[in-house]
Amino acid sequence: MLAAGALSAQSWPLKDRVLVVYNSGDADSVSVASHYISRRGIPSANLCPVTPGSAIVLDRGNYETVIRDKVRACINAVGKSKILYIVMTYNTPFRLMANGRPFSLDSALSDLYDEDGSYWDALPSPPHSYAALAQSQGNYYPPLRSLADYRVSAGAHAIYPVFRLDGPSAAISKGLVDKAIAAESSGLTGTACIDRRSGLIGYQPDSGNGAGEWNLSKAGDFIELAGFPLIEDAYFAEIGTSPAPLRCDGAAFYAGWYSYNNYNDVYTWNNGSMAFHLDSGSALDPRGGTNWTSNSLSRGVTMTSGAVSEPYLEGLTNVDGFFRDILSGANAADAAFRNTLHTKWMISHFGDPLYRPFPGGKSPFPLAAEDWFRLDPPEIVGGLPASGRINLAIPAPSGGLTVPLESRTPSVATVPASVFVPAGSISATFPIATTATADANRSVFIATLPGNKKLENTITTLPWLRAITVSDAAPVGGSSVSATVSLYGPAPSGGITVTLSSSSSSVPVPPSITIPAGSSALQFNLATSTVAADTTVTLTASYGGASRSGTLTLTAPGLSGLSVTTPLMGGTKLSLTVTLAESAPLGGMVVALSSTHPAVVPVPATITVLGGAKSATLTITTTAVSAPVNVTLTATLGMATRTAVSRVESAILASLTGLSSVKSGNPVTWTVTLNAPAPPGGATIALSSSQPTMAGVPATITIPAGVASANFTVTTYRVSSQATATIRASCAANFKERALTLRP
Repeated sequence: MLAAGALSAQSWPLKDRVLVVYNSGDADSVSVASHYISRRGIPSANLCPVTPGSAIVLDRGNYETVIRDKVRACINAVGKSKILYIVMTYNTPFRLMANGRPFSLDSALSDLYDEDGSYWDALPSPPHSYAALAQSQGNYYPPLRSLADYRVSAGAHAIYPVFRLDGPSAAISKGLVDKAIAAESSGLTGTACIDRRSGLIGYQPDSGNGAGEWNLSKAGDFIELAGFPLIEDAYFAEIGTSPAPLRCDGAAFYAGWYSYNNYNDVYTWNNGSMAFHLDSGSALDPRGGTNWTSNSLSRGVTMTSGAVSEPYLEGLTNVDGFFRDILSGANAADAAFRNTLHTKWMISHFGDPLYRPFPGGKSPFPLAAEDWFRLDPPEIVGGLPASGRINLAIPAPSGGLTVPLESRTPSVATVPASVFVPAGSISATFPIATTATADANRSVFIATLPGNKKLENTITTLPWLRAITVSDAAPVGGSSVSATVSLYGPAPSGGITVTLSSSSSSVPVPPSITIPAGSSALQFNLATSTVAADTTVTLTASYGGASRSGTLTLTAPGLSGLSVTTPLMGGTKLSLTVTLAESAPLGGMVVALSSTHPAVVPVPATITVLGGAKSATLTITTTAVSAPVNVTLTATLGMATRTAVSRVESAILASLTGLSSVKSGNPVTWTVTLNAPAPPGGATIALSSSQPTMAGVPATITIPAGVASANFTVTTYRVSSQATATIRASCAANFKERALTLRP
C-alpha cells in the first residue's frame, strides 16, 4: 500500500514520474534511453541500468534478481509513490519463463511489489485494481480516472503501466518518441480502420468471440463520433483480402482481427497512429519475424500492443475502452493499463507512455451523461442471482418511466417484464434469475427506452467448475507439483466436492477434493513418478455434469554424469559427484547409488540433488586393500544410469625426494612418501636403479602401517667422469622416478 504522505504525488509533472530501464551492456539500449529522457525532459536520476544475460527471455529466477529487484531498488531510490510509469528500452528482455510457461516480462513488472494479488498460472489472475471493467454492449464505461489520481486514493496499490521503446532497430525505437511528440504538436489526423469478422453486430452476444466484436464495433463508434473518417469491415476476411477493403491508408487508428502471427502489409501509418491487432501471437518477437508488432512498428505505427503468448480474448487490451479514454484526454499509459485487465500475464505495450494526443479531449469527449445498461455481474454461476441496472442520460419525467425488459433466452436467465425509474431519477435496478448449467450459456437482455431505443447486454451463465491447472507445465518426473481446482464463484454452504482422475499412474490424484464454502479454489500437492521418456499427462476434474482438463508433461530425468576420484589408496576418502542435465525441482531429486565392491567403497543407497542445484557431492571413506581393486560405481535416476570406475590401490606414492647430486662413493638418503598413512600390514615399495653399478638401492622397503613415509639409502660407487642414474620407486600401478647425478 502507498503511504499516507503520498497525497502530494499529484504535484509532480508526469515527466518526472517515468522510470527508464535500459540494458547497460548494450550501446543501442543506452542510446534509446538517452534519447527518450532528452526528448521528454525526464530526470537522469530516473535512469535504471540492468545487466540481463539475454535481451529476449529470462527464467523466473533471473528475472527476479536481474530485473525485478534492480527496478525495485531504482524506484525506491527515486520514490515509490513518485514513479507511475516504467519504460523498457530497446534490447531489454521482453519474455520470461515461469512454471514452464511463457509470460510477458512487462506484465510481470506491472505488479512489481506483488501488492495486487496477481499470480502465475495457466489462467489469468483477477483484474488488477486500476482496471476499468467496461461492458461494451451495454454501453457502460467507468468514468476516466488518471493513474495519478488512483495512486493517491485510499487503499491504492503500487502498480505500474510498463511500456516498451523497442522494435526491429534502435532507430525505430527512438522514432516512437519522436512521432508521438510530432503528433502532439501538429495534431493527430487520419483515417480509422476497424476490422471485424462476424457480420451485423446487433445479432451477437457480448461473450466469447462476440466480446471482441463488440469491443471493435464500439471502438469504431467512438472514433467516428470524434469526427474521424471510418472504414469498418465486417467480413470474415481481413483488410487487404477481398471482399474486405484492400487498403487502409493514412491510418490514425486501427483495431481488428484475426490471423495468428501475421501482418497484412496494406496499411500506411500517420504520425501518432495507434493500432491493435487481436491475435495470440501479435508480439512473439517485437524485433523481427512475421508478427504484427515488429512489422507495424517498422512501418510507422506510433503505439501498439501485442501478446507474447496465448492471452485469451479477455487478456487482450479492450480497444473500445482504450480509444474512448484517449479521445477523452488520457495518455497512452493510463488508457492502455485501464483497459488491459491482468498483470503477470501476456501483454506488452509499445510506444511512449506519456503520448497524449488530445490533452483536453477530442470533442465531444469526454461524453456527457449517457444511457447505459449494466449487469452485476455479466458472468455468473448458473442458479445464482444477479442484477441489472438501467441508467438514463436525462432524469425520468414526472410520473416516472417504465422500461420494458426482455430476455432472448429465458431458459438461461429471466428478468422482470419491466423496471420502473422514479420521477427525477436516472437509474433503477432489477433482479435477474439464472438457471444452473453444465456448460456456458448466454442470454441477451433488451431494455426499450422511449423512442424505441434499445439497450442490450449479455449475461453468461457458467457451471461451478472453472478449471484444473498445475503449478509447473513441464516438471521433472519424480518431483512434486501442485494442482489447483478453481470455481467460477465462491463455493456455497457445504462446499463443493470435485471428482478427479489422471490419464497416467505417473501422476496419481486423489479420487476427489472438497472446496470449502466461501472459497473459489483449492490447491493440493501431487507426487509424480520418474519416466523414461517425456510423458504428457491429462488431469480431469468433474462436477455437476461439467468436466475440465489440464495437462502437464513429465520430463525424463536428466542424469548427465557421475564422477569419482581415481586412483586412490584404500583407507582414504573418495569424492563422488552426481550431475543432472537440468536443475533439480523444488524438493530435490533423489538418485540411487550402487557399488560393485561395497566392502571397499561403501556408497549410501541414495544421494539427493537439492532443489535448484544441478549436482551433489559426497565423500566416502574407502577400506584398505592388500591388492589393487577396480570398483564400478553406478548412479540411477528413472531409466537413466551413469557409471564410473575408481581404482583402489594398496598404496599410492605421492613423492620421491632426496639430494639430486652427490660426490660418487658417498651414500645418500632418499625418502618415499605416500599420499596417506599406510594401511594395516604396511605398504611395500619396490625400488630400482637404471645404473646399479654406479648407484645401488634395496629391492624393496616397507612403510609401516599408520606411517606415510620411509627412508632408504642409495649406495654410490666412484666414477671417473660425471654420470647420472635414475632411481625408481613403485607401489602397485604407481611409480615415481628421480635422477641422481654422480660427481667424480
